[in-house]
Amino acid sequence: MSDKVIHTGPGATIVSAFMTNINYRADRSYDKYLVLAKQLLKVPINKIIFVDKSIMHHFTEFVNENTTIIPFVKEGNYLYEYRDKLTEFKLNTKNLL
Repeated sequence: MSDKVIHTGPGATIVSAFMTNINYRADRSYDKYLVLAKQLLKVPINKIIFVDKSIMHHFTEFVNENTTIIPFVKEGNYLYEYRDKLTEFKLNTKNLL
């Protein structure tokens, strides 16, 4: 393996969304969700975070050179009108935190 530095570009960007009333997890309260969200926002890596307008006030202090926060209203999403078409939806994740 060469010792030469490989140019890796500007780095990764995390894209995520903080939304209300999407799924229920018995192991994660609303307060715990906010604590975990704020931990992510403090990480010094590029982030674009979509935030439900109803909870935007919790996150405005985290806007900085690494973090772009975009408010949204989920009812304005072009797929929102089809939400009742989902049947037997189950969240499939191995994230046990």
